[in-house]
Amino acid sequence: MKYYLLTIVSILFLSAFTFGATFTVNSSADTSDANPSDNLCLDLSGNCTLRAAVKQANALTSNDEINFAANICNISLATQITITGNGSLMITGRGANLLNVTNISGNGRAFQSNTATLTITDLTVSGNRIASFNTTSGVGMLVNGGAATFQRVVFNDNLNLSSRMNAADGGGINFIGGTHVIQNSTFSNNTSSGNGGGIATAQPSRFPILLSPATPPINLRAAEFIMPVI
Repeated sequence: MKYYLLTIVSILFLSAFTFGATFTVNSSADTSDANPSDNLCLDLSGNCTLRAAVKQANALTSNDEINFAANICNISLATQITITGNGSLMITGRGANLLNVTNISGNGRAFQSNTATLTITDLTVSGNRIASFNTTSGVGMLVNGGAATFQRVVFNDNLNLSSRMNAADGGGINFIGGTHVIQNSTFSNNTSSGNGGGIATAQPSRFPILLSPATPPINLRAAEFIMPVI
């Protein structure tokens, strides 16, 4: 079993972020946006879901923000939410103890980011599963390039159930290329069948971090964190 508790504190700070559109998620449903070209986060029932908000943001070239109404606590996804690289996107949660996002299909991650400039703050990604013999990496999230920043996030209990060694890296997050920052965040009880129970990175991923003094020794096969020498 490849899991430890890891708390990460970054030594960098966020740069200035000027917003374009702001979408407020007011429904915990997992429905899509009815019309991505109208700049309105509305599903067919007139509600704004997380999936609908991301779909709108993906269609825009501006720097956008997604936040959450006070009644949104748990979001259950049927499939992953994919974030693409049009402009910048900030997803601002209600607090890691107040908002949780889970793919409940039993065979999928919560988020995938493709060459996006992305900031995620103040939420938890937990309870995601990748089924046995599935080679998909990044059970909580897969980050393909771009520039991702994580602040005050928790990745907990995300498990790759494959029995094949090296089948899937990064139980919490798998970074493939790009430049990334992790600040004041916790990775705990995540498991991968390959490298990096909590975090795995592949060259040429780069991100500065400062491991807290309480972090256990890093083992390349069993640790929460694995990063190649670059």
